[in-house]
Amino acid sequence: MKLKNIIIGMLSTSIIFTTSVPFASYAYDKSDLPDIGDINIDFDPDKVKEASYEFTLKSDGTYEISKFIYDSSTVYPFSPSPDLEIPSTYKDKPITSIGKSAFCTNNADHLTGCITIPDTVTSIGASAFYLGEFTNCVIPSSVTSIGVNAFRNTPYLDNMRAKNPLFIVNNILVDAQTAKGAVIVPNGVTEICGYAFYENADVTSVTLPDSVKSIGENAFDGCEALTKINLPDGLVQLGDSAFQQCRSLSGTLKIPNGIKNIDSFTFNSCVNLSGITLPDGLTEIGNNAFRNCQNITSLTIPNTVKTIGIGAFSEMRTLESLIVPASVTSIGNYCFDYTYCLDSLTILNPNCAIYDDKTTVYGRTTIYGYSGSTAQAYAEKYGKYFSALDQSQIKLGDVDFSGDISPLDSSITLSAYAMLSTTGNSGLNAAQTTAADVDRSGYIDPGDASYILSYYAYLATGGTESIEKFIG
Repeated sequence: MKLKNIIIGMLSTSIIFTTSVPFASYAYDKSDLPDIGDINIDFDPDKVKEASYEFTLKSDGTYEISKFIYDSSTVYPFSPSPDLEIPSTYKDKPITSIGKSAFCTNNADHLTGCITIPDTVTSIGASAFYLGEFTNCVIPSSVTSIGVNAFRNTPYLDNMRAKNPLFIVNNILVDAQTAKGAVIVPNGVTEICGYAFYENADVTSVTLPDSVKSIGENAFDGCEALTKINLPDGLVQLGDSAFQQCRSLSGTLKIPNGIKNIDSFTFNSCVNLSGITLPDGLTEIGNNAFRNCQNITSLTIPNTVKTIGIGAFSEMRTLESLIVPASVTSIGNYCFDYTYCLDSLTILNPNCAIYDDKTTVYGRTTIYGYSGSTAQAYAEKYGKYFSALDQSQIKLGDVDFSGDISPLDSSITLSAYAMLSTTGNSGLNAAQTTAADVDRSGYIDPGDASYILSYYAYLATGGTESIEKFIG
């Protein structure tokens, strides 16, 4: 601000000179003039920026604008304007992102014109401009990520909706909350932003192009009139609560193979879905993922799933039976609570960690598992029905019940032999003991471990015979 004061001072001096001394009669000596080198103009552009913004240094050496600070004397010092041009650099480094809620402050109502975002910015955080009063925004093509509710409750968003109910920026569908009827998302869109269709009561169907890779959190949450949607084969991300409360969604929904996690509440209360096809390669089913999906009568869990979260299948009131594959290592609390029609629950991993509470499995469900398994221990502790599986169904060599035979199975078998030799207890339950005794000698020894490792090598080179035939 020193430069501004200097300018004002110089103008004031000029006025004094012209009014008190006639210009024509004024005589001066050049030696009286100040040496221009003695004039110190202290102007630091970064100091000016700091009066309007707070910056955060990112791990990549660039900066993020983390907070907007309104000051009429610093934001518009020379030519008052409702427009705002966000700086592109700070301390000679590019500004590459606008942080979460950065402009959503008590001063957001001062942003009334056009906001121009520089082409150094690649990311706009969640609620970044929420509640701003600006009417227009220039977003460069460099922006590849836009957080949820970035422009929510702004006249700018209202203007964009008036032009097209599908508000798309750089192939990101940012907002569709005013769309109606059968919606066809144009080809080229790669992302459905979080909350894009949130609580839209007028959309009845959505057709997504093959270009869509990501559906954000709560994207279709509360779309109670939505009856049909397709999930493109190239989809790799499906956010929390993406289809929660889509009560009219019907038929069988196929989840693409690129999806590795079903996040929390993703299909919670999709009460009219009749089926879900889960993909091979799925590793996690999150908390309450399929809670209250009342019309799904059957479901197949892929043998790649490792964890099943809290309440994942609770209140699935028509689900009659379910097999939890040997790959599953943990089952969360309330997982099968209030699944009234679940007559049989088969847990194939004898060491699966079942949450230690009576509400994990509905009281009248019969639990099937191997003798000596955690499934049996859980059932007996809480007075539930238990039925032992036929030990002959156990896959020889698959000691860890992962679904595949690996060097780890050989290592477990060898360790069990060592424990037997020193303590008399192998540390394996009955099902694992059966799987480890591949030569069916009646006891576990280093020969079993050797057979398992040799068979693994045989499979790795293209072998197709069963382990029984391989051993002979």
